[in-house]
Amino acid sequence: MFKNKWIVVTTFVFFSLLHMGYSQPDSFKLMDNTNQFTEEMKGFTEETETILSDFRQVKKLDILTKDIITSGRFYYKKANKLRWEYSDPFEYIIIFNDNEILIRDENRESRYDTESNQMFRQISQLMSRVIVGDILEQEGDFIQAFYENDQQYLVILTPKSEQFRQFFQQIEIYFGRTDLLVKKLAFKEQSEDQTVIEFYNEIRNETIQDSVFFTR
Repeated sequence: MFKNKWIVVTTFVFFSLLHMGYSQPDSFKLMDNTNQFTEEMKGFTEETETILSDFRQVKKLDILTKDIITSGRFYYKKANKLRWEYSDPFEYIIIFNDNEILIRDENRESRYDTESNQMFRQISQLMSRVIVGDILEQEGDFIQAFYENDQQYLVILTPKSEQFRQFFQQIEIYFGRTDLLVKKLAFKEQSEDQTVIEFYNEIRNETIQDSVFFTR
């Protein structure tokens, strides 16, 4: 069980994701008006203070015969506050709070200072930006490909800068057309390994107490 927990956590803490390349996804076409979409996302990001959501994560690894499926509750609060609370099939919490990261496994806790760890700082900032779409403002760091279908927008990001390329080579972000909330994140890895996180029951701009992100 501990081994499976560690594999789940490394999805967020290390991002050792490798390039698979991208082509036009099934059911999606190239986006007609990328400027309009990015402007809408900019306004959405500025107006988003909090997000609450349930999530389901599926990790596929060649070294395991079965997928690792976990679920829980996700919290976001502007700026740079995240809480991933796994509840099934085990309890595990990861909190990003400004310059601090807390990982809690039952009675064990580990804390990290992102000010003294550049890798953790970049991961913390990256996850916050991905969740609210602010990552689209990082044009200098990513090659961006835009697609759409009747229900969703899809943005595929491939890093240009070395600082992000050390963590991953590609991220797919699926946004709902009507509410612009992130519905799915897909991290595609080398060979057949991949991680997919789906969000549902989202609530935007509901009050979340700072104590939810307490790391001390």
